[in-house]
Amino acid sequence: MAAASARAEATVAVTAEDFGLEAPALVLDCDGECFAPGSDVVAEVAGTVNLPGIPSLIAEVAPLAIDLHARGASPVDGDG
Repeated sequence: MAAASARAEATVAVTAEDFGLEAPALVLDCDGECFAPGSDVVAEVAGTVNLPGIPSLIAEVAPLAIDLHARGASPVDGDG
């Protein structure tokens, strides 16, 4: 799980950097026995994103941002 977490964190960080964002928090979990055929690996990310196009003068007085949360799951291949 440590190797999978490190790869997932690196992917999230690079993706966020591509969009000029701070890397969101990442949580990996398993639905069933971790990495067993037929189980699911679940990833959840959460972070805050500043709204684009807001003049800096306004953003300094009233920061305009939204909280984002995403969850995805992928099955582990194999017989199960």
